[in-house]
Amino acid sequence: MYYMSKSKAYLYTDYEQTVKYFKEAEKILEKWDSLDFNILRCHFNMLGHRIILLPCNQSNRLQHDVLSLLNIDVAISTLFDEYAERRLQGSYGMLLLFEFTEELAKFYYSIRCPREVRCYCKEVIHLAQKLVVPLRSANLLQYLSYADLRTNRIDDAQYKLNSMAEILCLNKTKILEMPEPKLKTDVESEVGTVTDSLREMVLDEPENYGSRSVSPIFDVQPFQIPSFVSHPKSCICVFCSCLQYQILVLEKARLDALIHIKRLNYSAAMDILASALQFYECCDSRYKHLQNTLGDMLNKDLLPSFQDATFQAYGGVLLDYSYHLRRTGNKEKAIEKNSICVYSPRSCYAKTRIPYRTT
Repeated sequence: MYYMSKSKAYLYTDYEQTVKYFKEAEKILEKWDSLDFNILRCHFNMLGHRIILLPCNQSNRLQHDVLSLLNIDVAISTLFDEYAERRLQGSYGMLLLFEFTEELAKFYYSIRCPREVRCYCKEVIHLAQKLVVPLRSANLLQYLSYADLRTNRIDDAQYKLNSMAEILCLNKTKILEMPEPKLKTDVESEVGTVTDSLREMVLDEPENYGSRSVSPIFDVQPFQIPSFVSHPKSCICVFCSCLQYQILVLEKARLDALIHIKRLNYSAAMDILASALQFYECCDSRYKHLQNTLGDMLNKDLLPSFQDATFQAYGGVLLDYSYHLRRTGNKEKAIEKNSICVYSPRSCYAKTRIPYRTT
């Protein structure tokens, strides 16, 4: 675990150190051939998969071949077997199951294979809902929604987005105010308040659950900027401080816009994309204050850059926005939006890589 954790820590910053600690972990695992180490081997295979997918040319350090996907496939198959035989116990094993499934979903989403995304996510999303893991559930619903859109199952995608909105509390208007602390607490009255507060944080059962018809037609709700952007800038609630939550809100807005585009409702799609960019700017300005607040409690080096953490979601919104501005004839504004990412490139290579050369 120590060497794998060290290798994972250097994964995107120092390729040499990543490979060094990965090989140390490999030497230790080769000495043990027991079912008790299956989960550790799954973690090891997953790490090997991530190293192989790094866009660098140091293939002489590890075997980069056509079977590179086998590492993650063996890992996820082993985890599912462990879960089926009730040997996958504890939070560590369940964490790996969710993490590996998301990694596979992201991989197949990137290479535009919606059937594989649906195959791997379908069962795990039910498990995530049963265990009440809200952000994991929302992330899996995001990939399933993209899979539905790519196969023209628009109503199925909208149904999943409605559930995603419930999880992210985007449909809630009630603002819960925490009571002032009291010396004598009335337990019965406090239970209701605490329960309501927890419902804001966990997975609620969607209102339309159980009443779905065979082929429903859903109305796409207009994107509204979440109310937490009006919180004090010093606020460190989960909505203000969780980057993953804010990324999921951006992805939700992008999916809503894509559904409007599929239905040829371009004006509504443009409104949603413009609101999503406004939401991004609000979160960006708030994150600078959050870094100062959290910097007093944590090492600032542990806090990611907002632009780097949200680059993929933000870039996707800009891509769709500029593309459909061009389709509607607004070429100048499309170039302006497209240039935001084009002239602010992010290096996707490990920092210590050898410069790539073609022959």
